[in-house]
Amino acid sequence: MKWNTQTDPAWSKVVMTQSETWIDTLGRWGCLVTCLANILQFIRDKTLTPKDMNDIIRQIECYEYLNDPATPENRASIIVWPKLMSFFSDSVEIKLRLDQSEWRRHPDYFYIARVKHDITAGSHYINVFTKSRKHFWCFDVEDGNIKAYNPEEIIYLHEVRRK
Repeated sequence: MKWNTQTDPAWSKVVMTQSETWIDTLGRWGCLVTCLANILQFIRDKTLTPKDMNDIIRQIECYEYLNDPATPENRASIIVWPKLMSFFSDSVEIKLRLDQSEWRRHPDYFYIARVKHDITAGSHYINVFTKSRKHFWCFDVEDGNIKAYNPEEIIYLHEVRRK
């Protein structure tokens, strides 16, 4: 299994959600979906691409827009976490929006960091490999590079762990 990027041509143009006025694609907005796919494939020991993860999320109507079409456009690709947690409850436990102090070194714990993102003037999700004294070492699902992030660049962490 390999670490996936959201910009891989095999799925970058796959539609996450859409309406008459916009389309969200994995290549542009699929960083969280890609991070989840990267972690879940290792936990479940089965290849899971961002397209596969997107298909699951759409099937269980786990994007806020699919759950409620009246959702404002700028919230279309937001994940409905309780639905996703329920779907994977047999193998995974997810804790949302943890502070950095809650980071734990454990072979069954995986982390997704929400970080500040200069390109979009917003935020971006990345897979976290490990933490040193000064940095979080992460795989950026946008460009496939391993990068060091300072603690002040991390907004919060999601913890995904094997049950």
